[in-house]
Amino acid sequence: MERTELETDIFTWINKVREDPECLVLALEGRKLRFVEGTTKMRLTESIFVDTNEGVAAIDEAIEFLENMAEQVENGEKSYELLSWSDEAAANTKLHVMKNCANNATDLLIGSEIEETLKASLEAEGLGNYAESSEYGSSTAMDVVLNLIVDDGNGSRSNRMNIFGNYEYFACSSEKHPQYEQMTTLLFILSTNSLKAELQAAQHAAENAVEDPEGWASKSISSELNEAGVITITFTYLMKDGSEEIQEFKMISGGK
Repeated sequence: MERTELETDIFTWINKVREDPECLVLALEGRKLRFVEGTTKMRLTESIFVDTNEGVAAIDEAIEFLENMAEQVENGEKSYELLSWSDEAAANTKLHVMKNCANNATDLLIGSEIEETLKASLEAEGLGNYAESSEYGSSTAMDVVLNLIVDDGNGSRSNRMNIFGNYEYFACSSEKHPQYEQMTTLLFILSTNSLKAELQAAQHAAENAVEDPEGWASKSISSELNEAGVITITFTYLMKDGSEEIQEFKMISGGK
């Protein structure tokens, strides 16, 4: 599938920052200079300002995060593989963004009608779990990626964690939006094999951590990875007295 220059540049910057987390620190330092001192207002042009939620504090926190990531990469404690482009995911992402822009909407792809088609397309390609990020207003790739890394106002920093998750595939689409000038949706995707391996590892960890209750006769084990990136391993025990007991073990997915 043919990509626009902006979509290609976003893909390039995502991989650049995964390979070298410090590569955007200088750009973030420069962004701090655009804030009106003592406020959360950031200057876009000489006469246009935007209100942020956290101001410079969010940028400082993002810089610290990138520097810590860079140190861990240098020490061999962490490594982030370069993502591969998924044409199937990109085609569905494009449909979603075009629909939102046509309807002046800001709906997520996850939970939309298009998601069912996306799931079928990914399954056919051997791809599985995915995370979604959305960005509005930026018309350059660097600004899109910087905004997701800063993740202003998002306490969980989930967009930042998507960029630095243990994903293998990527797709994005960006179009002109009638209200926010530009809309970009990004997908970070795991292969089916990676997802199965991660769930198996989580189940092994759970079996070591969870103590079986006294008086159980049989047990079943199920696993689930939700959209927030939390793996839940559920142990359901049938007790000798006929009652049922449930224990859960939760951990954060390596993809988050």
